[in-house]
Amino acid sequence: MVTMTYTPEAALGWTPEFDELWHAIDRVGQPGRVIRLDRGWSTVLQTIGHEPLRVRNIGIDVAVGDWVIPSDDGEKIERVIDRQSAFVRRASHEGARAEAHTLASNIDVVFLVHGLNSQPNQRRLERELVLAFDSGALPVVVLSKLDLVDDPQVIAQSVATLEAVSLGVPVHAVSGITLVGLETLRGYAASGQTIALLGASGVGKSTIINALVGDAVQRTNDVRMGDQR
Repeated sequence: MVTMTYTPEAALGWTPEFDELWHAIDRVGQPGRVIRLDRGWSTVLQTIGHEPLRVRNIGIDVAVGDWVIPSDDGEKIERVIDRQSAFVRRASHEGARAEAHTLASNIDVVFLVHGLNSQPNQRRLERELVLAFDSGALPVVVLSKLDLVDDPQVIAQSVATLEAVSLGVPVHAVSGITLVGLETLRGYAASGQTIALLGASGVGKSTIINALVGDAVQRTNDVRMGDQR
């Protein structure tokens, strides 16, 4: 039995808005955050530092980032609390209407990561910005691998090239190796904000995550010389 004193952790991304939604359904159950999806199963974290639940999600629309209420026996997801934002991929099939698939939900800030060691790609950034704005998350452009570029003029030109199509979205040059610029990125993670990173393979997303967390929680690989991935 869950007591009325239970409150989900703000560090997991629980906000007053979610609390209102939970209150509207009489604060039933013990909400947790979906941190992983497998076929027919969700991994749900309810308390930081405790073992997450592995529960069935058959017949219910669940995405990573959702706040859900597991059944009392911990066997399945009973309810998904209304999403505040969602990254949705729409795939069209011949002879059928486009199908929407939610990739992640309840994201507050999305880092759109591009590598400084390759030519800035305005078209890719434009597509990413559309996805971010449609999701409801706050986009931030991150130029990674600052440690691999010695010429300040090249850095300034790359920043200017992406700023030209960023629609006023901030652009930050950072290094996950030397940690230059990381404090600026940490500022976006205040007050339990949920952050996602979006970018091509090899642009340094895992390195940035490890630097922000302060631990090697994401595996990193060497970049190929041919295509910088």
